[in-house]
Amino acid sequence: MNYLAHIHLSGPNDDILIGNFIADFIRNKDVVRLPESIKQGVLLHRHIDAFTDIHPLVRKVTKIFRPTQSKYAPVVSDIIFDYFLVRSWDQFSTVSLHEFKKTSYTRLLNNIDGLPPKASTKVEAMCQGNFISSYEDLEGLQYVFSRMEKRVSFPSKFQEAVRTLKENEDAIRELFLEFYPELQERCRNFINSF
Repeated sequence: MNYLAHIHLSGPNDDILIGNFIADFIRNKDVVRLPESIKQGVLLHRHIDAFTDIHPLVRKVTKIFRPTQSKYAPVVSDIIFDYFLVRSWDQFSTVSLHEFKKTSYTRLLNNIDGLPPKASTKVEAMCQGNFISSYEDLEGLQYVFSRMEKRVSFPSKFQEAVRTLKENEDAIRELFLEFYPELQERCRNFINSF
């Protein structure tokens, strides 16, 4: 799952949201210095990633992208899932996407004090750039993939991901709609175990 899903799956606790959101931007040695409730968010993020990476439905999606995306297929699948989360938002939230974005950005920005500098800088930049909007349409996805293309050190074909999505949109949507409720339940149980 990518940023939107991680935010959505964090629930109402701001510390869990912050930990979940910054997990990819923070080193393990910095995690130990975080407050316990933010560490729980980091653990939730890792739980989401581990569950997603091995799930058979997700592997089917990854397989669709493997011919063009090779080793980057799992990363592309995560981004594509955020696109489908946006497209089916009303099935998973009683709050409008517009309101959710606004509230999420505020929650993130209001809670970045004390984070390692790299993490707080990333949070600020992404919120000010309205990053969630990139998942709302195919043009936004193309933009996300073009930015990724500039950051990877190995040859990639990210620009072909949107074409593959268009060719397989119905099948991927069905797999996402089957998988995401299961992931939601898994995350609720994980959060309740703290």
